[in-house]
Amino acid sequence: ALTLMTVVFCVIVFPLLLSQILALTAFPIQGHLTGKITYNELMSPDKNRVFSYFQNFYPYLNNLLFIILRGITGAVAALFSFSITFINHTKKFILILAPMIFYILYFTAADMIESKLFNGIPGTFITTDILGVNSYGSIWPVILFHLILVILSILFIWKGLRSDEALL
Repeated sequence: ALTLMTVVFCVIVFPLLLSQILALTAFPIQGHLTGKITYNELMSPDKNRVFSYFQNFYPYLNNLLFIILRGITGAVAALFSFSITFINHTKKFILILAPMIFYILYFTAADMIESKLFNGIPGTFITTDILGVNSYGSIWPVILFHLILVILSILFIWKGLRSDEALL
């Protein structure tokens, strides 16, 4: 399980880091300054954006943070798919689709709960969550999502190992 998570994390993170390095060489952090306006003055922090101050003052470190977050999400999703293999009679399509279906259901439920609690409009954060292109939303549902997947994966693996021990 650790090897699988490490490989998936590296397969996701290394190409994104390479892309970031290429972007940094093509577009330096200073950019093309016109007059006396700096990058920080062009972007004002947005309270709806995750790590908006970090994005405003350290844009490339912010990108690195989100690259690592996407790598962790991929690794946890791979662990969840791997843990489903410990359940008997699992079809291959379920292995591929289970993390995606769980992701969609989790964030749709979180959006519905958020819209009911804060009298908002449902669907405002479904397509613009933290793992999407825009970093709108909160970091806590993503952390909770990772924790739930890890706990479910550990339970599935533990149940599968216990049933294998019973067969021996």
